Amino acid sequence: MKWSLLALAAALSYAALGCSTSCPDPRFAGPVKATWSPRAVVVTWPATPGDRLPDPYYASAELQMAGDAGAAVKGVRSTGPRELTIEIDDVEAQARSSPRLDIDLGFPDQRSFIACTHPGRDDSFSVRLALNFDPAAHTVSASFGELHEHRGACSASGRTGAEGGDRWILALVVAGAITSRRAARRRRGALRAR
Repeated sequence: MKWSLLALAAALSYAALGCSTSCPDPRFAGPVKATWSPRAVVVTWPATPGDRLPDPYYASAELQMAGDAGAAVKGVRSTGPRELTIEIDDVEAQARSSPRLDIDLGFPDQRSFIACTHPGRDDSFSVRLALNFDPAAHTVSASFGELHEHRGACSASGRTGAEGGDRWILALVVAGAITSRRAARRRRGALRAR
């Protein structure tokens, strides 16, 4: 029993190795400013003190999903440092039909933009941008939601992704094999003793 527990502890320790990262997560600080034009909403936000990711990282944002109004949102493009233009067919019509529009933005792995390391495949991130329209005043406000991490090998809460899962499975198989071999030896020894 003692050896089984040691084998399991060693296997789980192996699985947890290599989960460290020197790459910072993207940061979205307030106040977020939004301006309304006939065919677009321009969103800007300030740099966060201590953010190591450069402006070109944030310029690489991609449209992932645009809620129920996906057909109205034509795209997202960078138009300045920490400034994104959300292209919408008709902003006023969108504002009248739905005063809130949620847009999910995707961001790539940080290693292409700064010198940092993490194990496994590329990471990616997504964040929800909420646009709240006031059609009577022709104004729009914006806010960023919670950042979602899609780690290629690990996350703050533990191993995720195919590669991370493979490492855990391998560790458990090794622990099981070690435990089975020890149990088989004990059985053979008991049979010889008879």
